[in-house]
Amino acid sequence: CPAQIAALKRSKVSSKRTTEAIKKSHELWHSLVLKYPNVPDYQDELARALSNLAPMLVGHEAEEAYNRTVEIRVKLAGQFSDVRPYQEDLARSLGELGNFLKNAGKVRDAADAFRNASQNWHALATSSPGSISYLKNLADTSNNLGIALAGTGRPDDAELAYRKALWAMGQLPDEVAARPEHRESFGKVHQNIGLLIGTRQLDEAEASLRFARTTFTELLSTSPDSPGLRHSLAAADSALGNVLAARDRLEEAEPLFRRQLADHLHFIV
Repeated sequence: CPAQIAALKRSKVSSKRTTEAIKKSHELWHSLVLKYPNVPDYQDELARALSNLAPMLVGHEAEEAYNRTVEIRVKLAGQFSDVRPYQEDLARSLGELGNFLKNAGKVRDAADAFRNASQNWHALATSSPGSISYLKNLADTSNNLGIALAGTGRPDDAELAYRKALWAMGQLPDEVAARPEHRESFGKVHQNIGLLIGTRQLDEAEASLRFARTTFTELLSTSPDSPGLRHSLAAADSALGNVLAARDRLEEAEPLFRRQLADHLHFIV
């Protein structure tokens, strides 16, 4: 046991986190958990090793690693409900599982993972009002949940998830909310709401999409070479144009469609 722990410490000193080193770390912590199953620190380190290993795997092996990580985190968070890092790690691992499942095309399963992650971050944010980290993670996972729900034909639930994301972002201090990365996230959630409700609530959809478009335009003025912002602005132009066209305001819609086309041509060139 001391020799194994010493080996793990030596591996942490190395600056090269190769796949082989991470696999070795996982094997060592796994053997320690088998030998000492009631030591929570060993379980915690095994979950961390699995979390590091999972992105390097593919297919079923990767999914199994993500699920096993969550399984360990659920156990630790349940046994030690007063240990805040265990609760944080569980919420984070659920989000990672959700992202993997979404990218694997398992969107319904991803929605379940994002829902659980959002609930955990909400509990943490409620117990620590004003925590920027908790609020930001709550906003991100709620937005991801909304996207997954919208993609599986559950618009009402998706709207609730998006609005929870907006609520979380609205709790951020002004100086934090004014940062470009947070403004961009805020704009994207407004855009998602506008896309979702565009055919059902035209007034609110237009307001949300105009907010998103204004946000992306202002951010592009200071970061003109950002492909992500250009893509977001093009999507906002298209969505807002469709809403205006649906309201028979074609003269207002036309320049937006032209702007969208220009942005797409910018990517091609």
